[in-house]
Amino acid sequence: MLRSLKFLLLMVVCADRTSSMDILDPVLCAAVINSRISVPALFSHEIHFGVAGPSITAVLRGAPLKAGFFIYITSIFQFTVRPEIRGTEDPQRKNHFDFPGETNDQAARLILAKLGLESVRDVKFIAIGDAKARVIAMEAGQIAAAANNSDVAAELVGEGFRNLLHSVDVFPMPFSGTAVNDRSIRENPDLIKRWLRSHVRALVFIRQRPDEPGQIVTKYPKVNPHVAGRAVVQVRQFMSPDHPAVLPRRG
Repeated sequence: MLRSLKFLLLMVVCADRTSSMDILDPVLCAAVINSRISVPALFSHEIHFGVAGPSITAVLRGAPLKAGFFIYITSIFQFTVRPEIRGTEDPQRKNHFDFPGETNDQAARLILAKLGLESVRDVKFIAIGDAKARVIAMEAGQIAAAANNSDVAAELVGEGFRNLLHSVDVFPMPFSGTAVNDRSIRENPDLIKRWLRSHVRALVFIRQRPDEPGQIVTKYPKVNPHVAGRAVVQVRQFMSPDHPAVLPRRG
């Protein structure tokens, strides 16, 4: 189910079947975002599009997949901490940090290093679960901090929690991309072009009508309407203003 602003473009694409954008089948929209099943589903051709993060790991091991079209030019995690934590000295040794794995894990470890903390020596990691479980764990005091997506961070800040650091400072890599099977590229290039076209149109829509995406995402279950608008404004700044959804060139 779509409920994370990591997939803001996809949320816009799938929200309104009557819009002028080139909308895709909502079943595909729902299936693509589960990172745990994305790679197996791509392998078995149950879906056409998957999550880029775990797919990149699979590609490095020889999987016939391609990843690209990253929505954001950098990761968009906020390192959110409990209200009593005021600086780098407070979390050391005595607190527990969520350890969700995947890019959240990488971002959290890099942020801790930026704060001068050793991720193994100074803190204890606990596997909590999805975003909702993370919120509950932080509210209950079970964990002291976590690397959260912008919508979750905005919700927690509204409850008095604090954002200590943004992952853009330590993890500036393209984020929230799409993966496809090589066979789909060969056999169904028109569908891939349609997918890309719809996302580029959604990106243009978000830039040209900045007030509307926040209203669109509130149509989804479990999206807090009170924080959606603020979170959309925050993540929009990390979309490339020049060349939409492509890897930046380095050299």
